[in-house]
Amino acid sequence: LDIGTATRMLLGAIRRMVGKQVSGRVVTLDIDSATIKLLETGKGTVRKWASISLEPDKVAGAEVSEQPALGTMVKRLMASSGIKANKVLASFSGLYSLSRILSVPNPPPGVTFQESVLEMAREIMPLSEDKLYLSWQTIAADEGARQVLLVGVPRDVLDGEVQSLRAVGINPRVLELRAMALTRAVNKEQALILNIEHTSFDVVVVVNGIPEIMRPVAWQPGDLTVEDKAENLA
Repeated sequence: LDIGTATRMLLGAIRRMVGKQVSGRVVTLDIDSATIKLLETGKGTVRKWASISLEPDKVAGAEVSEQPALGTMVKRLMASSGIKANKVLASFSGLYSLSRILSVPNPPPGVTFQESVLEMAREIMPLSEDKLYLSWQTIAADEGARQVLLVGVPRDVLDGEVQSLRAVGINPRVLELRAMALTRAVNKEQALILNIEHTSFDVVVVVNGIPEIMRPVAWQPGDLTVEDKAENLA
């Protein structure tokens, strides 16, 4: 089983899982540092969508005491748009997250493979384990090593978003990095995906079905010329 096939199988499993959700009415939610977006679909058809701009101090990553304000903004948008749901499929920008495809040697006797993955993660991750949620998945294997897709997300970023939603009675059924959602949506063997938002943009490079690079980048394009914006995106 080659790495490309294994990764396609992994993404396919995610598609099937989400596909079960989209057979009926589904509400998706995306939150970044400037905007809340809602989308309602039914049987694969877009029914409604809405968005609202956020004040800088009302975004995910703010102080815990301010988090309920974010949830209140989501509920307000639901009320004004008529898109109401207690359970949503949610994505987040993934700023300050890190993803890597690692080649992890098979461990010696007495050492688990998970311990080997975590040891390698400690060497490359900029934050300690107690400040990160680490997730990994074996996507290919041979006699001497396994290929692993590793993702690390700061706990305060993820916890802040989830807590703010649950505080107003909204439960994320699926919560994923926006870059992974983009890869799944584009569904191409080879792709360069560029998603531009108000205060960030996502660059995803897909090679043979593998999201080899998933990079969210913060930016403030308001005062930039067209040439400066192009240079930043390049």
